[in-house]
Amino acid sequence: MATATLRTVGNSVAVVIPKQWLEVLKLQAGSQVELALDGNRLTLQAPIKLPRKKYTLEQLLAECDPNAPYPEELHEWDNMPAVGREVW
Repeated sequence: MATATLRTVGNSVAVVIPKQWLEVLKLQAGSQVELALDGNRLTLQAPIKLPRKKYTLEQLLAECDPNAPYPEELHEWDNMPAVGREVW
């Protein structure tokens, strides 16, 4: 187990992470990390990035229900008077 010294940086305290560990975790200065407390243990880890699924327009439209009721909020929006220089 490696050790590190906490250092004062302005009004905060920082810990230095060895460069080789940053490379393994694919982190760099400015990276966001997740912190967690478990009793007296502090853990720091790279956030888990789940791949974002790509959808086609056809797939998204296939999920729409054309017979779904029109939300009341949208009726109100459609009937609002113009407040600027909107052109319809």
